[in-house]
Amino acid sequence: MVKRQVTQQQKILILAAIPHNLHLDKEIREISECIQRSVRRDMFEVDVRTAVRPQDIRRAIASEKPTIVHFCGHGLEDGSLLLEDDAGKNKAVSPEVLASLFKLHTDYVDCVLLNTCHSVKSASAIKEYINYVIGMNQEIQDKSAIQFAQGFYDGLGYETPENQDVFQRAFQEGLVAIKLENHSQAKIPVLKTRIDIDKSHKLMNIALLLELANSPNDTDALDVLQKQLKKLLYKDKALTGEVAAPLAKDPEVISKVVNTFNQNITGSDNVVQNVTGDSNKSIGKVSGDVTIN
Repeated sequence: MVKRQVTQQQKILILAAIPHNLHLDKEIREISECIQRSVRRDMFEVDVRTAVRPQDIRRAIASEKPTIVHFCGHGLEDGSLLLEDDAGKNKAVSPEVLASLFKLHTDYVDCVLLNTCHSVKSASAIKEYINYVIGMNQEIQDKSAIQFAQGFYDGLGYETPENQDVFQRAFQEGLVAIKLENHSQAKIPVLKTRIDIDKSHKLMNIALLLELANSPNDTDALDVLQKQLKKLLYKDKALTGEVAAPLAKDPEVISKVVNTFNQNITGSDNVVQNVTGDSNKSIGKVSGDVTIN
């Protein structure tokens, strides 16, 4: 998966529960206002459900098919979300149950924001199925929770460069919104991802570099290929196996890449490994304990 960008209309489903002693109405209003003043406001639709019970959450997500699910309310120290049952009594929903719920909605839910105290455990469980999940690693002040929501949705509405992940940017914007008022509280929100965002970005760059190899007459492009591929592999040796896989499938690409990658590789940190196929070639001058099968 590559960097996530918002290119089509997104539905934000806000689920609010047990408003006692919380300013949930203010949080909901702030979210709506952030979207309305956004330069990309036409890209978002906000649906709000209040006083939700466990079954209400299940039905709302299934019927609305949101891209973003935002939960505001109370959280327990074990990571559970606190709701009410039909009789108005407290009902805790555990991280494991929440994960099983979102497992059913991986096709359209891309981000879950648990803007409640102690919700990082639920975030960790849910991220096994949802790409981006935000939780709180301890109790968070009501004011700080609202500030984070403001910053997050402000960031979501900004124009974002193509090489920047929109949800990661929105998360950082939320942290800054807290820092401007109460720096210590900015350590509480935590972003959990199902994917390694940095690794995905590196692999995307490698794919682009390999595409450059298909232009052997473009000396400038080949120079970029040589320098950037060397830089990427030296920074992350674990990527060499993943680079080798696509190369092994296309001997023609191997030939083009190795003929442009003129460098000396020495020492115990050699980055050439297990490139196979009929057109294997050494990449420049190789010394040290390197074996190419």
